[in-house]
Amino acid sequence: MFRPFGQAFGEVLKRSGMTQVEFAQAVGVNQGFLSKVLAVRRRPPIAQMTLWLDTLEIRGAEREYLLLLANLEHSPRWVAPFVQRLLDLLAENLQVETQALFGRLAESEHSYQAKPPPDPPRRTRQR
Repeated sequence: MFRPFGQAFGEVLKRSGMTQVEFAQAVGVNQGFLSKVLAVRRRPPIAQMTLWLDTLEIRGAEREYLLLLANLEHSPRWVAPFVQRLLDLLAENLQVETQALFGRLAESEHSYQAKPPPDPPRRTRQR
């Protein structure tokens, strides 16, 4: 099953050599908020994912995987097991490991992109 985004991103941040304070300043968020995301107590900000990943120069399969994890945290609970099963079936069909599948996805022209959630519909007053 998928790991939480905060756990996976925390490992990447640690590997980069940047501190939480440095990274938070670089992307313009509060260090306390970042700490909560890494501790899996807050969801990652989808609208800022590109900036977060670009700041750490994350590319390829790892980028695709982190984008997927971030978006799954904003999805209903039933979505993650469904996506995992689809990826497993696709990997089985391609005869590759599920993790290697992200490398193939990253190389394709249909790269997964983080999209901010749509604006909520505006309420109009009835007269």
